[in-house]
Amino acid sequence: MNELNQNCLQNLFNVQYNDARGPTKGGLRFHPDETIDTVRALAAWMTWKVAVVDIPLGGGKGGVTCNPKIMSDGELERLSRGYIRAIHRILDEETDIPAPDVYTTPQIMAWMMDEYSVIRGYNVPGMITGKPLPLGGSRRRYGSRRHLQRQRGGQSIGCGVERRYSSRSRLR
Repeated sequence: MNELNQNCLQNLFNVQYNDARGPTKGGLRFHPDETIDTVRALAAWMTWKVAVVDIPLGGGKGGVTCNPKIMSDGELERLSRGYIRAIHRILDEETDIPAPDVYTTPQIMAWMMDEYSVIRGYNVPGMITGKPLPLGGSRRRYGSRRHLQRQRGGQSIGCGVERRYSSRSRLR
């Protein structure tokens, strides 16, 4: 049995809950207790989060049942690339755009973008968010209360909602 099979149950989930407002957008979670029910619920929640602040995206979410805390970098890379190979036909900049969430880091997002680009035959930086800055990622706001979560890769639309409401409050 290889080390990936020992540490990962290999349950891969991707839910595109609602795309009425645009491509689905949502985080990708690596967690030992991940279930399809959790992923479905969070995809529905993402649909509402982006709609409430009038972002032209739909709600989606992805997940893998695994324990990334005990996985080597090699295992995480193989898992990340394997996830993209498994679902690449339903991903692109106009359909579903994954983002980091629980235990997914900028490095994981970079591996995923690279694998997708290899499959497509050209560089596709817009197919995923949360990548490192040199690969087309966005600067992060380190002063927020979610700094520690984002250091671990858990950036989400919630951060954008927090910023948008903060900006509106200052205008009043």
